[in-house]
Amino acid sequence: MDVEVGQRKQKTSPRNEPYVHPVNGIVQPPVMPPPGRRGRRTNVLESLKSVLKYVWKSRWSYYFRYPVDAVALCIPDYHNLIKHPMDLSTIRRRLNNNYYWKSDEALGDFELIFENCMLYNLEGSEVHKAGKELREAFYTRLSYIDMSNETELIPQAVLKKRKAESMMQMNPIYECVTPATPKLAKQSTETVWSPAEIEIFTEPELYSEPIKFEVNPTILYEWQNYLVEKSHSEQLLRGMTKRKRNLVNWPFKCCDLWREYAQNLHYDHDAEEKLDWDILRNRLENNQFDSFEEFVDKLRLMFQNALTCFPVDETLIEAVNEINDILESRLEDFKSSIAEMKMRVRQLVAKKLQTYNAIIAQQASLINSEENFSNAHEYCE
Repeated sequence: MDVEVGQRKQKTSPRNEPYVHPVNGIVQPPVMPPPGRRGRRTNVLESLKSVLKYVWKSRWSYYFRYPVDAVALCIPDYHNLIKHPMDLSTIRRRLNNNYYWKSDEALGDFELIFENCMLYNLEGSEVHKAGKELREAFYTRLSYIDMSNETELIPQAVLKKRKAESMMQMNPIYECVTPATPKLAKQSTETVWSPAEIEIFTEPELYSEPIKFEVNPTILYEWQNYLVEKSHSEQLLRGMTKRKRNLVNWPFKCCDLWREYAQNLHYDHDAEEKLDWDILRNRLENNQFDSFEEFVDKLRLMFQNALTCFPVDETLIEAVNEINDILESRLEDFKSSIAEMKMRVRQLVAKKLQTYNAIIAQQASLINSEENFSNAHEYCE
């Protein structure tokens, strides 16, 4: 796999991406799919996330985790030779933002890191050795992945929405048993809201005849799971907008100011989606996000828009990178908490349904007893 440095050629990006001019010695490749070319999630791309996590933890990855800063490293000729820089953090953000269409594109970016390293750094140098070791570790880990059958993964939010719509069509009287919305108060990541707040429906009073509607457990599960994800989204937003983080969350307090102070003349303020903390908060309150994953995607889009609109503002770039690191560092804990709460929701819903069915059976038995007593009384008369 090793070839003489002089014989190497610069490997271009697999998507023929346009040249990005360095800003203060740093080139940040795009991490969001451009208009007209959408990305997607596949089983292989999801597996590459674990490969990236493994490579990131390697001691050889130190030089390749973030974009090369030619100014700080005093290598002014770097971007003259390396036309398409690449780094592990950019690949990670591309994987999280569904930037790639297929796994070959992501593999091309990984290989681009190694090609750039071998091309610029002389053989025998410390960085050159690290690149060789990291490449070997990468392909060793990659060999455990089955890449022969790559298929697209449909987002869970879409599946849930389709399933809920189909169930609504099959059960038009679902509104009769819609559960009450629990109060979303301040809670920790581990226990977002108390099980006592999960109200499925109130117990019916005894009527002259049994209730005729049916209770569909699937719809109840979907609704309560949505409330769990909404509650976690609100908690994440509260954590990122705390006063103690004003030094890093200030770029997103009012997106209306972007048009006035924009540094990128090609940034289309009318075409790009306007996002700031208040807009995200209002959308959460109005139930405009289908899932926690969709909310996180909007956060990442907001960060990317800021970097595109203000490409030379070092203070803003530093703030955006720090708030993005806070987001990425907390995601695993939030996802684990969501999975735990959904499991508890399933248990509580099953228990509530069992209690409800027992009440319905008791009510029906009481009605039958009253009818039998009435018939016996008429017979005696």
